[in-house]
Amino acid sequence: MVRGDHQIEDATRRLAVAKVDTQNRVRFRREVGTAVPWLNVSPPTPVECAASPGSAGGIQLEPFSNHIVRQERFTRAVQHRGSPTSSDASESWIDVARLLVTTWKVTINAEETRFTFTIPEPVRSAQLLPSANGVVVLFGFGEIFEIWDAATWFSHVRTLKGNPSFFTDTLENFEGL
Repeated sequence: MVRGDHQIEDATRRLAVAKVDTQNRVRFRREVGTAVPWLNVSPPTPVECAASPGSAGGIQLEPFSNHIVRQERFTRAVQHRGSPTSSDASESWIDVARLLVTTWKVTINAEETRFTFTIPEPVRSAQLLPSANGVVVLFGFGEIFEIWDAATWFSHVRTLKGNPSFFTDTLENFEGL
């Protein structure tokens, strides 16, 4: 088998499997980045990102500027409202604070044929992603760019596939929008 001939044409730019190197760096093909408009930059351009836990698993990266806009908006709202009290702990706006602080800065370096980034230490310590010699899955689709522990990704996909009506029901609802 020729290397790469197992890939399905449309999927090759959206998914990559990569090993985490001994310095906790991940390197992946530039083609994956072309599926994510904000990653489609010319080398050697660094892309500043904010990483936070993904809604389905792993972590999700986005342009750092998007995070800053939300953070500044929230800060202004807190300044206007006032600092929280202990009775505010169950309020949804406190959940916004929790989400904002559970974010890490990541720089993705664009190179000629690949992208490289280092998995932040808190992400590794919390076991959201593996450390050196682990394997990750990178998924890019539109503005979404996720990095998952490979075993967790494939478990998630198997769970989805285990529901016989998931694909058809979801597609019918999506097409009906």
